[in-house]
Amino acid sequence: VWAGLLGSSFSLSQMLFTPLWGKASDHLSNRLIFLSGIFFSIVALLWFGMAPTFAHAVAARSFHGAMNGNVAIVRAYLNKVTDTTHRPRAFSYLTTSFGLGFFLGPSIGGTLYDPISNYNWPFAQSILANHRYLAPCLIAVLLNALSAMLVLRYCQTDPRKTQQSLLSDQPAPLTTCAVMRSGPVLLAGAIYGLLNLTGILQVELVALWSAALREDGGLQFSSTAIGILMMFRGVAVTLFPLFFYQRLHRRFGTLRLFQIAIFSFAPCTLLQGTVTYLIDTSEPLAWVLLMLTEFGKTSCMSCCHTGCYLMINQSTESSNLGVVNGFAQSCSALGRGVGPLVGGTIFAALVMAHRPFPLDVYLSFVLQVVPVLASFTISLKWKPYQPVIPAKECAEM
Repeated sequence: VWAGLLGSSFSLSQMLFTPLWGKASDHLSNRLIFLSGIFFSIVALLWFGMAPTFAHAVAARSFHGAMNGNVAIVRAYLNKVTDTTHRPRAFSYLTTSFGLGFFLGPSIGGTLYDPISNYNWPFAQSILANHRYLAPCLIAVLLNALSAMLVLRYCQTDPRKTQQSLLSDQPAPLTTCAVMRSGPVLLAGAIYGLLNLTGILQVELVALWSAALREDGGLQFSSTAIGILMMFRGVAVTLFPLFFYQRLHRRFGTLRLFQIAIFSFAPCTLLQGTVTYLIDTSEPLAWVLLMLTEFGKTSCMSCCHTGCYLMINQSTESSNLGVVNGFAQSCSALGRGVGPLVGGTIFAALVMAHRPFPLDVYLSFVLQVVPVLASFTISLKWKPYQPVIPAKECAEM
């Protein structure tokens, strides 16, 4: 419960405040917004690493989620600095970087937790002895400092509107609420929220299922075996968008590829659930099926995320990209906040019920498919934003 509160505090704050950061990025320099977010991240990381109580830790995580909207703004920025030819590759790089971070982050954090006790470091009186979580936070601070240097070196400043463009006959800009209420934006945000709900359910349920006893429908893996499975997943989510997404995008396009990938996720997930009934018969064959289905699920999900990034940025005009990506990130935070609570509760209930197939633990795999099919259904109604031609231009045409 306490771990869930700590995790959800970040997601809740991000859900509430990211649209405001997105709105600011539509009017201010991207470089300024990026550097502000990095600065507040450093403050939050140091605060969390040196938190004397659990309440301070929750406050630090809440502050971190509220004061850094860069994860949404970077998508708007990528859309501005790339053309339609290179945009799929740019967003596939973004998916790869997220996958690499999710793969390396927990490994570094777990390795550097409480280094004084775990590795007998000769710094018993140092600050690390009193703050067990500070060492991984310091690594994150260094990475943020590196990000700040890259922003200063490579981030382009936004060109300001000229007096001529201000005086030209342009439609009045939409308000933030009007932008978020538009059809394509609402649909893209809903799809992104459901994708993140699916992703967090996938991670949560596979981890619980792998560790559960076999008489309860689990695989009863050791921590080493679970680590191997998670490492394989990290490799797949890192490499697939990097080497395959752009080729597939050239053939199918953004929306069609998204629909193919998200529809393919369902059979991979349902097939993975059958490993429970195979592992007692042939463990090597069960491992083969487990790895193949995990690669299929992860590849489909990374393909869906990259496609959804493109769909979000195709849902509005360029002047509103920040607020739209902020709104989508709020939907994402909602999904990531709800997922662990829903997944853990349902899995525990299924284990305790001891029902026959398919109402046993296998039902948790069906649960992962439900938001995916909802995303597929919504994608059938989504269409890219079409700018409205002013009446004066229509008359001239």
